[in-house]
Amino acid sequence: MLCDRNCVIDKKTLNSKLKDEAHSLQLQGNNDACEYWYWASKEDPADGEARIAYQNYPFQLNSQNPCSIPIHSSSYINLVTVTHGNDGLDSSSRAILQGVALRQQEFNGAQPNEPLLHILLAKVTNSSDQDNVAKQIIAATQVKGQDSVAGVIVPLLG
Repeated sequence: MLCDRNCVIDKKTLNSKLKDEAHSLQLQGNNDACEYWYWASKEDPADGEARIAYQNYPFQLNSQNPCSIPIHSSSYINLVTVTHGNDGLDSSSRAILQGVALRQQEFNGAQPNEPLLHILLAKVTNSSDQDNVAKQIIAATQVKGQDSVAGVIVPLLG
């Protein structure tokens, strides 16, 4: 499954209720979803998924008004990060998301008016799911008139 704030991939976290509410608001097109992702990222700072979801919004990272000061970037660099697990993620996937969230924050903070780093999350639960996710990633690279996927981060299993 390929996610861009339209699903929750790690449900076994301290902040799962906030993430579920953010997801529900996102599906309704409600702008309050941004604040719920912000609150989820603050309630559990180790949750890379929540940090990435919040940082994907085009707002300056601001603790006073987390979703109010827009960033005026004309384009994005889209990367897909692949994770493994069922309801929750395995420890290596959580660690990778933490690292990706940190690098996204550093990259976007260093050049707020340049192309921003936008992270899509992909969750693979088994080998047949892997084929579906691969097809979704390929389809995402071929969207005309939009920024396409520039790369994929896949942890090695073994």
